[in-house]
Amino acid sequence: MATDSPFPEDAAAVTDTAPDGIPPDSLPTGLPPDGLPPDGLPPDGLPLDGLPAGLTPGLPPDLSPDKIQSFCESNPTQMPCASLPGLYQYRINLPANAIFLTLFCLSLIWFCVVLARNRRGALFTLAMVAGLLCEIFGYANRIINFDNQWSVLPFALQFSLITLGPTCMAAGIYMCLSRIVSAVGIDNSRIPGDYYTKFFVPCDIMALLLQAIGGAVTATSVIGGRSPDTGNRILIFGLVLQILTLAGFIGAATDFSIRTYRRRKRLGRAAFSHHPAFVRLRSTMRFRGFVGALALATLCIFCRSVFHLAELSEGITGPIFGNQGLFIFFEGVLIVIAAFALNVMNPILTAPELFPGGGFALWKKEAAPPPVIVHKVVDWNDKV
Repeated sequence: MATDSPFPEDAAAVTDTAPDGIPPDSLPTGLPPDGLPPDGLPPDGLPLDGLPAGLTPGLPPDLSPDKIQSFCESNPTQMPCASLPGLYQYRINLPANAIFLTLFCLSLIWFCVVLARNRRGALFTLAMVAGLLCEIFGYANRIINFDNQWSVLPFALQFSLITLGPTCMAAGIYMCLSRIVSAVGIDNSRIPGDYYTKFFVPCDIMALLLQAIGGAVTATSVIGGRSPDTGNRILIFGLVLQILTLAGFIGAATDFSIRTYRRRKRLGRAAFSHHPAFVRLRSTMRFRGFVGALALATLCIFCRSVFHLAELSEGITGPIFGNQGLFIFFEGVLIVIAAFALNVMNPILTAPELFPGGGFALWKKEAAPPPVIVHKVVDWNDKV
């Protein structure tokens, strides 16, 4: 509505109607009363389905909001599809994803080279390789999505594969604790050494299967244009199981460390295994470095899993999922640290005594080592 002002500019300034008679209060936040910014594009972060009919530039006027994704997937370079983040809620950082892809490839190559040269620790290496392959193909699909962030298939694949990668790596970590217990001293553990692998590895496999099923259901739902809520709930259940397994593993390792420390103060060297190979191994810096690297990798995977659970609890449209900085740190940086920590301090190189022979058995019972002392030390405090 205009006033009878003698100044034309004042009359234009008080015009309070938008194009096509749309009142200003019906426009989304961020749009001026005259409809769109000077460049004719909606503000950053504004969903297309939030625009009133007729104000979405470059799209067919009869296109319903639920078909915008399929239209933009087929026409990613058409405006405004090219200027919007698509399925990710952000523009993919190509250099960061390329760096992660390269680092995971280098880590994979090194694990394979070490296995080929030493021919031991096969199951540990297999678990790490499986996790790294998931990461590699996951980041490769993110790079594919860079040119078309509306493409559903690469989006679904990267989501599922990057979810599974750390879970596979965790299985390799679990295989190492029982061997460390044997090297340090089985009497320091509350449970038989081989029970660590028998318990934690099956739990991790169950978590892996649940996440794989949940990822597959989510991927097919996204590809089919259906709600991913069912697959998301399965994924969350698998992640909860993984976090509980990791927490139990950390608790068991911490308890073993505390008991070993206390028994060493009371019994001295008698608290440790007297197998000559293990005595030499425990005296080396490489063994201590391996234990430290294993602890670091476990902590990194645990923190990443907690983040991923928080991310999924809000769904793929939540604010955490749409924060690329958090993704780069928790899904990228932490997992790279975990992988390279076990690359540098690979137990096949730093603790080969823990992997006699081929090392294919998950919980093969080793023959009892020849005793060095002829009497048994009884710690009555452990009986209390």
